[in-house]
Amino acid sequence: MMIWTTPAGKQVNTTDVSTAFSNLDETIPGNADQLFAAYGYGNHTLGVSEQYECLYVYEHMLETMIGIDGAKYARMHKGTPYYFMCWAAFAIEDYEKAIFYLDAAVSEDIRMTGGSATNTAWHATPAGSFLLLDGSRPGPSAQHLTQNTEAKLVSRLANFSTQSSLNLDRHGFINQFVLPSISDPGFRSIISGLYVFVLEYETRRRQLELRSSEGGSIEPFLTHLFKGGLVFESLLKKIYLGRITGLPTLGSYLRVARNDLVINATSPLYCSPSSPRTFPDLISTYPSWSSDTFQERSIATAYAIRNTTGHDLAWSDRFNLQVYDDLTEHLLNSIFWVVSKVYV
Repeated sequence: MMIWTTPAGKQVNTTDVSTAFSNLDETIPGNADQLFAAYGYGNHTLGVSEQYECLYVYEHMLETMIGIDGAKYARMHKGTPYYFMCWAAFAIEDYEKAIFYLDAAVSEDIRMTGGSATNTAWHATPAGSFLLLDGSRPGPSAQHLTQNTEAKLVSRLANFSTQSSLNLDRHGFINQFVLPSISDPGFRSIISGLYVFVLEYETRRRQLELRSSEGGSIEPFLTHLFKGGLVFESLLKKIYLGRITGLPTLGSYLRVARNDLVINATSPLYCSPSSPRTFPDLISTYPSWSSDTFQERSIATAYAIRNTTGHDLAWSDRFNLQVYDDLTEHLLNSIFWVVSKVYV
């Protein structure tokens, strides 16, 4: 049995939660919110070390409830604990878990405000404000998380717009790219993956900077870059999967998308004879593409990252901060190029 203290200073345990859940009328959403307010851990004045316990307590509470009555658990409103769990995971830089619970909170908010993503009532919830990167909405307890993430993405969009001579700002990204497909959970997975990729960058870069002078494991950096490559490929697959013949590979998506993406129709850079076949090859080759068009070098880099980081964790260590910065930037530029040319 687990014991913890609520924000009101009340000591509660697993049995208390089990009894409260068993007595809960889950058909009234406010009842579940009251339960979590009475027995939850809260997350308003916690230090970073306490965020671990906060996350564990809420996961323990939900596991206890689903073990008692899975059907009742499915019906009850769980937006509040999901949002607090997202908040706690952010504090400990577990961005995959943070965005996972954020999306779960959005799903709950959509369900409780009409059951359809086209109903805009969920936009005003704390989780909805985060997904839509609207840090201007007053009220959310963790508004700073939304503002921080919004600032990071807006900065990346501005960098892309300057380099590409296209205009992709937050308004266009959200209103013309995110919102039109938000009712598709698969699409939300892509958006979640993109947010995680942007957020994880600073953490992974810090690890690279602080690692031993003798080098070491490059798995965190390869995995991070692979995630960006997977977002790039997933965006293409959403549009072009039904138009290809043969195997559904990244190369086949790019072949049918060449006109839309304005890449060389006869000999695109990504499939040239000198296209990198290994990750060390990519690090040696990508600087020589600086004279090619913005989209050619961005897409060629994304293609090589996707096809090399997904096949081996034991590539020779060629990482440094400049390489990592460059590859991350090229990946984001390739993603935003697809968004600009295909979705917006």
